[in-house]
Amino acid sequence: MELTTYLKRKIRQHALNSFYRQNAGTADCYAFSLYQDSHTGRITWSGGWDWSNDLVDKNSEWLLMLKTNKFIKRGE
Repeated sequence: MELTTYLKRKIRQHALNSFYRQNAGTADCYAFSLYQDSHTGRITWSGGWDWSNDLVDKNSEWLLMLKTNKFIKRGE
């Protein structure tokens, strides 16, 4: 699955501006994976705020670094 410009914009907006980010104020990244929604057929994501030096979500495909706004494909 491809991380499109549209998805990057939506994920970045959510990760940086969501009310729920307050629960992880010290997190330095947003870890997520892409999947195809079984109801709509659209590509979407699932993830949460995390710490890049010791990830909780060890199976995530992508990281959005919150300070630099850069997307990093894990394993590359």
